[in-house]
Amino acid sequence: MANWRPVYGQPNYDVSDEGEVRSYRGPVKTRVDRNGYVTVSLSVDGKAKTFCVNRLVLSAFVRPPEAGEEALHGPDPSRTNNRLCNLRWGTHKENEYDKAEQNSTQVRLSADAVKGIRVALQSGVPQAQLAREYGVHPSTICKIASGLHH
Repeated sequence: MANWRPVYGQPNYDVSDEGEVRSYRGPVKTRVDRNGYVTVSLSVDGKAKTFCVNRLVLSAFVRPPEAGEEALHGPDPSRTNNRLCNLRWGTHKENEYDKAEQNSTQVRLSADAVKGIRVALQSGVPQAQLAREYGVHPSTICKIASGLHH
């Protein structure tokens, strides 16, 4: 069950440790921006302002960021995983190091593996099962299924 706290500096909104945002009216719609981060539009002084959910979670449950701090994702590098247990404040240098580490440990699928995945998908094998079997993120299997991965 999610724990809720007020959004730092925005008392009309709450954020959960699961990365959800709500107002007194109910859940706030999230969007994924062009960089892959989950964002919400909150009304600030009658005007819509966009916030990254990862920063809202950390500000509410850990503390507001210090100068120069960035929200870091890990152990799951997915920018859409905004659970508190996957977030921490860090420096830009730490963020770049994490990105390099994550890229060096990513599994590269061979052309034969991609073909095998496509055959399995056509046979009805669930995407989550294929992701586990091939040691890749489920989004990789989704991209293969939709033809975005060659």
